[in-house]
Order: sequence, then C-alpha cells, then structure tokens
Amino acid sequence: MFPENVDDSLLGVNHKQKRKRVALIGCGASGMCFLNALMTRKKRGDDVNNLLPFVTCFERASEPGGCWRGVNSDARDEPQNLACWYNDVWSNVAKECFEFADYTYHDHFGQSVPTFLPRKDLFQYFKQRTLSQDAALLDKGKHELHEIRFGTIVVNVSYNETCKVFMLATASFDPKADKKHKYNPTMVEEYDYCIWAAGIRGKPRIPRSLLTLLRSGINMLDKDICDTPFAGTILHSIHARSPDRLLPAVSRKRVVLIGDSDSAVDLSLHAVKLGASKVFVLSRSGYGACCYMGSWPCSKSAESGEDESAVEVHVAMPFRLIDNGKSIECGPVIWNHEEEVYQLEEEEDPILIKNVDTVIFCTGYVPNTEFLSESLRVNAEDLFTLCWSAPEDFTMRENPLTPDLGEVVPSHNLGFSGNLIPGMHRSVLISNPKMMYIMDINSDYPLLQLESEAWMCLAFCTGDMDFPAQEIIDEERQNQMLEEMNIAYLRWSVDPNYFEALYDLGDDHWTDNYDDTRTIQINEEYLGYYVGLIARNLKDSKYPVDFGTYGKLNDLGKKLVQLGFENIKLRHLLDPDNEESKWKTFRDVNPKALSSIYTSKIPTPLPKPWLEIKSNESI
Repeated sequence: MFPENVDDSLLGVNHKQKRKRVALIGCGASGMCFLNALMTRKKRGDDVNNLLPFVTCFERASEPGGCWRGVNSDARDEPQNLACWYNDVWSNVAKECFEFADYTYHDHFGQSVPTFLPRKDLFQYFKQRTLSQDAALLDKGKHELHEIRFGTIVVNVSYNETCKVFMLATASFDPKADKKHKYNPTMVEEYDYCIWAAGIRGKPRIPRSLLTLLRSGINMLDKDICDTPFAGTILHSIHARSPDRLLPAVSRKRVVLIGDSDSAVDLSLHAVKLGASKVFVLSRSGYGACCYMGSWPCSKSAESGEDESAVEVHVAMPFRLIDNGKSIECGPVIWNHEEEVYQLEEEEDPILIKNVDTVIFCTGYVPNTEFLSESLRVNAEDLFTLCWSAPEDFTMRENPLTPDLGEVVPSHNLGFSGNLIPGMHRSVLISNPKMMYIMDINSDYPLLQLESEAWMCLAFCTGDMDFPAQEIIDEERQNQMLEEMNIAYLRWSVDPNYFEALYDLGDDHWTDNYDDTRTIQINEEYLGYYVGLIARNLKDSKYPVDFGTYGKLNDLGKKLVQLGFENIKLRHLLDPDNEESKWKTFRDVNPKALSSIYTSKIPTPLPKPWLEIKSNESI
C-alpha cells in the first residue's frame, strides 16, 4: 500500500487542473493504441472545452514497443527486456486480421508483402502507424496533450477515496539493478484516471506440479515413488529471447514443449529451423493451436534415416520420469465429473518419450500488477479458479453439431472465457470505474482488440461512454455468458461437459473438413461473436471506422469474419500426404484468400520456404 504520510516535496499537485489527468502505465502495443486514439480525436476536432485528457505515459524501457522491441544480445537479461519476444519470432496470425484502416500495409510497405511477417517488420508497421498521427507522438517529454516518461518505473498505485484521485509513486529505472531491487519513490503525483497497459507478458506461468516432477522426480500418480530428477535442460518460452540459451538447448536435441498455444506453434517451428532432431508437443486439452495443424515439416529420423514429421503432438501430460531422468512417460488427461477437475487417465497406455534433452514450458504468463494496491488489481488467475452456473432450464440453441451431440447438460461449475474477466466490465474495474485495463487475453484479432479497448478507455475518460449501474452490468454479463454457452467453439472452453462431448467425436469428423458448410457455419458463428464485440465497442467509442455492431455486422465486419476463417483454414490446408509437406509450414501456404479488407491488395507468397529464411533476410 502507498504510505499515508507523503513527503510534500515529492507531491505534484496536478489534480486541480481543469483538464482531466490520465496515468497510462506502459508504452507497448496497448499504450501506443491509446496515444494514437488520443491524437486521432484531437485531429478531428474533439477537444472542445478541454474534453480530451492530458495523458502521462510511464514506460520503464528507454523506447516504446513493449515486447515487440528488438533487443541486443548483451541486454536481453536486463529486467525491462525479460518479457520481449525473441528477435526471430514470426506472427502466427495473418497480418490482414490486424490491419488498420488509417494506415494500411500498402501505405507502409508501398507494395504487397507476405501475409505472415517477422516481428521486426510488424513492429515497424505498428510503430509507424502510431506516428502517422503525429511524428513526435512517441518522443520523450511533454507535448500538448501527453507526456512520455521513458526509463521510469511505477513503484506503487493507490486510490484516495476522499479526494477521488489516484496516487502514483514513481522512480527512475535502473536497467543494471537486480530484478529484486526495491525502488524508493522519487515523485508522487495525483491522477483522475489510471489505465494499466503493461502487457500480459509479465512473469512466466509454470504449473508447479509439473515443475516438481521434473526437478525432484516424484511420480505424479504415486507420491511415494521418487525416481531421478530430469537429466536435461528446463526452460520457459520466455527464455527463447536469448539465442545463447535456446540454440544449444534445441539444436540436434529431442525437445518436449508443454503447452499447445500459439507460442508453442512458433517455438516448435523455430526449433526445427534451428536443427532440433525431434519436437514433441504435449497438450492437456487437445484443442490448442498446435492440435489444428494439418501437417508439420519433416526431418530425418535418427533411427531409420527416413523422413518423418519433425513435430509430434500428443494429448497428454507428463507424470513419470524413467531411465535415470532421461525419458518421460505421459498420459492423457480426462475430466473427473465427481471432483470436477482434470486428472490423468490411468487406464490408458502411457506415451513414452525417450531420451529427452530439453523441456520447454509454453504455459503462458502472469501479468505484472504487483505495483497496484490490491483494491485496483484484476486477478488474472480468477479466470481459472472462479466458476458460475447456468440456469437449470438452459437449453443450447441448435447448431450443426446438435445432431451429433444431442442436448449436453452443462457442468455445474462453468469457467470464464477471456472475454469476461471477473471483476471487470468492458475494460473497466467494476469496483472503481476510474481504473481501466487494456489487454488482449484471447482474440483472433489481437491488435484490433487492443485498439477497441483503448478507444473505449478514452471514451470513458471523456464521458462519451457512461459506466452503467451495477444491475445493468449484471444483466449484460449474464446475457453475454449465456450467449457464449450458445456458441459451440466458445462453450467448449468454459463447459467441461461440452468439451468432453466434442472430444468424444473422435478423428475424421466433419468438423475437420474446412470446406464442409457445417464447419464454415460454426467457425463463422464463433468469429462473428468476437468481431461483433469489437464492432460494438468501436461504435460506442466513436471510432472512425464502422464494422456494424454486435448481432448485425455490416459488409466490412463480415469481411473481417471471413478473414478470420481463412486464417484458421490455412493450417488445415497442409496435406501430410503431399510431397511439399516435407518442407512446408502454414506460413508457406498460398495466401490469395487473405486480401486486405481496406485496399483489396492480395499478399504475396514468401520468397523461399520459411525454414530457409534467415533472421537477417528481407522478405
């Protein structure tokens, strides 16, 4: 908590100014979206009677960009760079799904370019888009409507209930300080609004039970049995930022990735490019991004010398170490209806992965909110621990899966999707509507999602959007949760019973045929939900581009849905029986169906196979 007795010499009395004051924490993608929104509204003449606020942006790095920034090898382990992506990371989402109407890819590149791009090219596009509103927008120092303080760390944020202002304590950031270094505030200021835009890539999230298994060798099915600890290297995907750690851990090595998300997709392919002899991906659910790949590129088998898939995906989790900690036994995970938890299926034969050299956790991150007082925090872990129940008379709307699944009774304990974070309503903290968050937890349109949240936060600050009463919030959230229960590919993520029903459909079901009209319908319903929420938020916040609204998308909104479907479909176009599958990745698929919804420009194919493109090559 912030100390009650504040040194007057530290206190800046800025809350008395007529123009509202906003503290924006973070100058990564989220913060840049907010600053762009501020300048866009200023340029179109919205700043009547000081309507727009003055924004002070705090960023501990010396430049904007957040995790998008490129970092020199000698600075990768400095605290401000720990969450940065590795320099060779590529997008897993077609770039057309996050193109901006006010600054298109053709505006930036001057020509058509491939649909999948490396980090450095996407960052330059996004950064220049921000600067297109004001060439000095991201410069350090004070401007007419904003100030950016690079090299500044936020030590503490609290809320003064009496004065109705936020108290922000800050200090100069020392990149050479130990990561556990305790900073003493050198300045304390008051703000009317506070916006957390620090990014979800805070600290690595590693399941404790799996880490205990690897470090101690304790059998997860019988705690009394303890084998030798894992003999190889243990990393988290965050360590990929350092080539000095990643290259020796994967080159000519047998690698296990735990987790099946988009980061596991990119890291699997990156490991193959770096010369991994074999990559195994372990998925708990069987529904992550890795599980939807039509095929993976091939490598030579060390045993037979024949071509085989360089990546294998198994719906299983580790539970035992054998062979003196060199091999891992894994088993499938099932839903226990009585205890309502995931557990290992002991009756099925385990999967044995021999001679494992490296285990990399691709299990996500915990956002850094420790500098916020407890009353201002949103606990991201609530997404995984809190539950709700559907009404007893709930009946799902019919969809193409209904004939196969019948009426699935909802689980008693339903989870929350990333679209409905407990304690929040449309980016705003319910308990204190002056506290807001800009973050993308789950979206097929990541930057557009951040854009919509940034514009909403600004609209709440200006009063263009009113925060509703609690009874309206409760009604809207309940309706939205029930709507998600009516959408097949959203319900499976919150309802274990529906998840199991889908899982039991098995392989070779029509849902795996992306030319089947039923598959198209259920995917477009899922994507239409996301685009509908984005469209609603943008319309309510006076965004200059109209996508329609939730439940009634216009032609542009429908084109965005179609783009999302083509992006998903790309992964399934890979045919494992085709000779090209030996070298082809989803980034090598013909992208002609992914034309820009703003310019109609069709992206070009990559100039050579993705596996052959070096980090310093121009595409």
